[in-house]
Amino acid sequence: MIQYEYSAYNCAFLFRLRGSVFPFACLVAFPCTLAATLLKSFGTYHDLDLSDFALLAEGSSGAWSGFNFLVGFVIVFRTSQAYTRFWNALSDTHQMMAAWLEAASSIVAFSRSSPSDPLLVENWLHTVIRLFSLLSASALQELTDVAYHHTWGLPTLDASAIDPQSINTLDASSCRVDLLYHWIQQFVCDGIQLGILTTPPPLLNRTFFELAKGMDKYQDAMKHSKIAFPFPYAQTTLMLLIFHWILTPLVMVQWTNTVLGSAVFTFVQVFTLWCLNATAVGFERPFGGDENDIDHIELQMTMNKSLINLMEPRSRRLPFIPASTFLDIDVLRKRDTIHSAALHQEGWELKDLDTAGFWKGAVLQSLCAFCSCRCRSKRANTHRSMIAVSTRYSSKRYCVIDGQRTAVLTVGIVGSELCLALPALPNDSRSTFGVLNVNGQQCTLRAKRIPIQQRHLLTKAPDPAWNEDYLDFPPDYNFAAEVLAKACDTQRGSRAVVKQEEAEGEEEAKVVLERKSRRTRRPKRQAMEKNWLLRLW
Repeated sequence: MIQYEYSAYNCAFLFRLRGSVFPFACLVAFPCTLAATLLKSFGTYHDLDLSDFALLAEGSSGAWSGFNFLVGFVIVFRTSQAYTRFWNALSDTHQMMAAWLEAASSIVAFSRSSPSDPLLVENWLHTVIRLFSLLSASALQELTDVAYHHTWGLPTLDASAIDPQSINTLDASSCRVDLLYHWIQQFVCDGIQLGILTTPPPLLNRTFFELAKGMDKYQDAMKHSKIAFPFPYAQTTLMLLIFHWILTPLVMVQWTNTVLGSAVFTFVQVFTLWCLNATAVGFERPFGGDENDIDHIELQMTMNKSLINLMEPRSRRLPFIPASTFLDIDVLRKRDTIHSAALHQEGWELKDLDTAGFWKGAVLQSLCAFCSCRCRSKRANTHRSMIAVSTRYSSKRYCVIDGQRTAVLTVGIVGSELCLALPALPNDSRSTFGVLNVNGQQCTLRAKRIPIQQRHLLTKAPDPAWNEDYLDFPPDYNFAAEVLAKACDTQRGSRAVVKQEEAEGEEEAKVVLERKSRRTRRPKRQAMEKNWLLRLW
């Protein structure tokens, strides 16, 4: 599914062609626009008698208005139904994944109090988690219409660790989702028998309930995926569009006085209706694998990450309050957030780097209070100089930014982003800025911004596997925290993403899957467009 930023002042996505219905609608509207232009040109400049093409009496527009209303109503109603179908499919898929994730989480939680051998419990848990990953992958594989994924499947959590006989049984089965659902239920029952799950049955019943709820949502999603839109309605819609496509040039030639007016009004009417119809056709296949359809690969990747998070040792460790904590009701009333508590522990403090600029922005904001859009822009400028600086956290760290191994200096937090200083590149001067080090020497750095949650991916020491193959600062690049923050305030840099080495492999696998699936569905899409044009002509 295409992600885009929509606001009252952002119109850049209007010219985006990837995933747009504009090219197809323009291709359909161009022939009838050309026909209207030629007819009006011959009638204006070559004395062609256009009365032979007149379908309506002069001054009577009721028949055409009624026909236009009928076509518009049919198309809009189909688009509304198609969007409802798409949204229900998306909701059912997310609820299916959430139910199965909740069941997996309950199983991991219930196994904590097991008196059995820890190695037996871990082996049992790892097997169940792999089965949950296979369950979600098989469900999404059945829902999607991409032929490549029906053959090669979707990424799962180390499915090759399962015994070969079970893998062959699952691969040969025509009901993989039902088989995996049955296997997980049997594993839970075996866990009860082996003493791994000692939770009281009324509580353990919640796991079976969530598994069944996920299967119900899977069947609802299959209904939206496999049952086509009613054929008579789709056939009637296409026939009405063809009639409208043929009649519009003839009517516009009669009703307009200029060649330009005939071409413009013909193009706008045909283009709009075919855009809406193409949108409805795309919504009717929510798992078709196109750019605007439900991204089943991303859903499976998210499910895998959530399952891995359940098995992470850091996630399975429970939080606690130290014994030295002063327990009092007044202390309990303190309002705080976990994020601010973590930032305060790291030593982040909010600094105002430009007091004059701050008050100037506040005065300008009060003067333009009558205009909301101007207020928003001035409010953004007001907080531009406010930055959180940490003397303990601002040290050299290491990470992979935009696929490049490098050392970084943490400058400060601005809004929801962490500003970083990177070593300058020889041929890149777009995001560079100058700053004085502790010895008073001028140094050149490069600025980047990352989401604040990704600061945990910055390590204090480089990865030994890098073998010193990364960008690093010269030895004399030592800076005071506030001096570096003031210098970086003038050059915030571009947005970047921090990735781990393992995450890069997952992203590459996702890119490869998307490319292969595009290759398989591109001929199918071209054949569909060819059929549309053949039906039209």
